[in-house]
Amino acid sequence: MMERLLSSLVVFSLLACGQMPGPVDGGTGGGRAGGSAGGGAAGGFTIVDLDADTRGLFWHAMAVDPTDARVVVAYYAPRGTRTVMDIDDLDLKVVEWRDGQVTNRQTLRFMQRTAGLSVAIHPVTKEPTVGFLGGPDRFVPGASVFWFQSDAALFTRSGTTWTETTVRTDGDICTSTGSPTNGSVVGLFPALRFDATGRLVFVWRDIRFASFPTDYTGSDLESVEGPLGNLTPRCVYEGFTGDKLGRGARLMVSPGPNDETLLVYDQQVQRADTNGQDVVLQRRLANGTWTPPTRALSSPNTQTGPQVAFDPMEGAGVAVIRGSTLVYRRLPDVADPSTWEAEQQVVSEGSGGWYPSLAISPLTHAPAVAFYACSRTSGVPETDCQTSQDALRLSTRTGDVWPSPVTVDEEGGWLPRLGVLASGKRVVVYRVPNTRDQTRAGALKLAVER
Repeated sequence: MMERLLSSLVVFSLLACGQMPGPVDGGTGGGRAGGSAGGGAAGGFTIVDLDADTRGLFWHAMAVDPTDARVVVAYYAPRGTRTVMDIDDLDLKVVEWRDGQVTNRQTLRFMQRTAGLSVAIHPVTKEPTVGFLGGPDRFVPGASVFWFQSDAALFTRSGTTWTETTVRTDGDICTSTGSPTNGSVVGLFPALRFDATGRLVFVWRDIRFASFPTDYTGSDLESVEGPLGNLTPRCVYEGFTGDKLGRGARLMVSPGPNDETLLVYDQQVQRADTNGQDVVLQRRLANGTWTPPTRALSSPNTQTGPQVAFDPMEGAGVAVIRGSTLVYRRLPDVADPSTWEAEQQVVSEGSGGWYPSLAISPLTHAPAVAFYACSRTSGVPETDCQTSQDALRLSTRTGDVWPSPVTVDEEGGWLPRLGVLASGKRVVVYRVPNTRDQTRAGALKLAVER
């Protein structure tokens, strides 16, 4: 059952405080040991190794500069050390691909706790900014024995120099009468984008002290907005005085109409990062206010999270895995929730449609979804994907029909991130999935449409 797909991803990291430190690992997917060499090909895509030496299924994020045919990837990689007993140190890294070349691989810092990752490219300076869970690089006496990192933080680049900035260390942005103050675990599942003028919108989940059930059920969504260096805090959604549905796990933002911001996320009421439910949409209006949460799709287990994309002709689109079916839904008029159309079935064959990533072509205005296909057999758990059947696939809608998907990489792909270049060619960043032979699991790859 798909509800069980990420069970092993949760169990391995449940510590005394009952939270997940960030790496999403534990036997997901199949794939082929050995894999593709850099420059290899699969179907209509050229496969490039971005980091063939990294391992582990940890979060990664992608930003695309369409006009420059440039891809920037932020990712976590095991460092091979343990500053704290039994806790692996991780490097936060970035790497770029441009005009067929892999460049600018840099290590930003090391850390132990992760819960999401995001990256965006400034429209004027063309420099990347990374959003992550910041704070001290190890346990600090007197602080949390679990949350070594627990701040909303950014890395910004100028030339070859990266600068780390702690944006927020407490959760008082949404505080009102009757709600607890001074929560210290903020910055989870960071999502960020720049508008056309270079103003940043940086959103995250605040789970207060991560100590009580109400810290999760009443989680807040918070943001800072404005030009870099002059960011203003803003409450996106106050959960403690709201509906107690655990808003804000696995956040994702997208441009909207008139350069507004669309935000989607799932709901998690039990922990910082375990299985989430449903697809919830909010919209940042031109006056800076956020619309109330609206459930766009239902799902008992969103896996690695819901997806959103926008195109002036298509409108807003959302996608998520539900059970054994990958579904897509369209909102033609983003300002009018009554225009939601009926759900469309992208794929429902065997065990697949996992970890979807959505993008809409600016040329054809057609939505496409990249996903992992585990097996032609239904009900296969993540630990039993067959190497003869699994693959990274891409489905593109034609009219109102989602035809059979094309294969991007026969080795499979965990957590694909799909983007579109100005030419209309698609790019996908992903990791080699876990297999019984885990010698390559976690290697970071890029597929470029020919």
